[in-house]
Amino acid sequence: CFASQVFKEHIRAMHETKQPHDTPLRTTIQTPYGLVYPKEYATVTDLATALVEHLSSNTHPLVADVRRDGRGMLKITTKAHLEWHAIMGRFPCSLCGFYFNGAKGLRVHREIGHRHSQTGCDIHRLNVYGCNASQWCAMTGSVDILRFLVENGLDCTILNRNGHSALHKAAMKGHEDLCMWLLLAKSEGGGGLQRKHMQADDEGFTPMTFASANGHSRLGLRLQAAYDALPFAMDDPSR
Repeated sequence: CFASQVFKEHIRAMHETKQPHDTPLRTTIQTPYGLVYPKEYATVTDLATALVEHLSSNTHPLVADVRRDGRGMLKITTKAHLEWHAIMGRFPCSLCGFYFNGAKGLRVHREIGHRHSQTGCDIHRLNVYGCNASQWCAMTGSVDILRFLVENGLDCTILNRNGHSALHKAAMKGHEDLCMWLLLAKSEGGGGLQRKHMQADDEGFTPMTFASANGHSRLGLRLQAAYDALPFAMDDPSR
């Protein structure tokens, strides 16, 4: 990184001239209008920030994006590299500069990594099929997002009009980690689903048969073992 190299030379010069360790880097700046004035940089991060501002304010034929991290390291993305990522189906996050597969991957990253949310959303609202956000989220397989929603009050025990719980949806897609989290007791930080959430739907499908029918045989066996191990509840229809 150019900023780091400049500061290394600055530190070396301080040692050679026996200057105090906190001596700032002093440079002379010339503005586009010809004004000249002195400028001081106390850390490599300060210098890197100034370089980012300078590069960002000038249209460059090669550079598409430039940013610095917390250590003062510069990350420069060329326009050719950005085009290559686009061809590969990867989208950059404007907040951190990292790339993610497809629009869905970028959206999930922002929701989890940057706590992005859509204002005015009602996570408790049921759609025409009787599903709330838990069933739709379960189909994505993201434990982090569903846990986040549950922590913010979402009821993941809802059964829709077909008798599907979030577990049915997750099993259908083969999301093993999410299925196990849904069955984990609430006292252990899980979803706390019970035997009644594993019952057959209107067409006779249980989460176990959904998993097996869609080629996820190991998940089907794990769900069956979990079902057999769960205690009966007073309102369990299979009691």
